Amino acid sequence: MFTFGLLLLGALLFSSTRAGAQSQTGGYNWKQIDQAMPALVDAMITVKADVATLPSGPSLNEAKAHLYYYQTIYQSLEAGNAVDNAVFTSLNIFDTSSPTGVGTGLDVVVTPAYRQVLFQDAVSILTQ
Repeated sequence: MFTFGLLLLGALLFSSTRAGAQSQTGGYNWKQIDQAMPALVDAMITVKADVATLPSGPSLNEAKAHLYYYQTIYQSLEAGNAVDNAVFTSLNIFDTSSPTGVGTGLDVVVTPAYRQVLFQDAVSILTQ
């Protein structure tokens, strides 16, 4: 009976620790880094094709914003950051203190409202 109790307790502790590691921020079930990086590569390939073919205008601006954001997330993951941390902190490449939302050193305009779109798109790629 004692052995069974220890086994059950160990299983409960392991499963709660594992679940907590996957959903640290915002209640999302984030992919592990080894799953997230290939998913980002696939998304970047798709967006790069869009950037190459879109004419100047809002759609090109949005595609470039996605590409810059995904590249920054990827670089953050390469540096060893957790997926949730990379997604949240990578939004900082866009300067929202400016009324126009112009990204710092970037050739795109990203308003605070569009940052939310970028975030939700990354969540859909990087969660299970």
